[in-house]
Amino acid sequence: MRIGRVRAIFSIPEAVRQHLIPSAPNLQCPRHLAYVEWFSKFPRGPETHYQMYKVTATLTEREKIASVVPLALLERSVHLHPKWGGPVPVDWTSENVMDECATFYLNQYKNPHDFYNLY
Repeated sequence: MRIGRVRAIFSIPEAVRQHLIPSAPNLQCPRHLAYVEWFSKFPRGPETHYQMYKVTATLTEREKIASVVPLALLERSVHLHPKWGGPVPVDWTSENVMDECATFYLNQYKNPHDFYNLY
């Protein structure tokens, strides 16, 4: 398992796919695809103080590592806490914190399915 940020979900029309990959006319392409920007692999254990796993945005020469994957490979959403030192930067908002912050903690204690099962 690895954490990724889904940036887009899309499909490629059959007529376009044939033009993109003319050398493989019988290639079966998944109907729905996702463009995902990856975070680092999980460390061997959680951080001692928080008991949460720390992940960082993966960068190569200032560009994020990303892939196009079949949508069916995605498992579930997760809850990430941004990591900062000192006061929270005032320019961080809910819209830009994923771009502004480079390090996050995975909150493995929050399961979105629990909210549907509790009354």
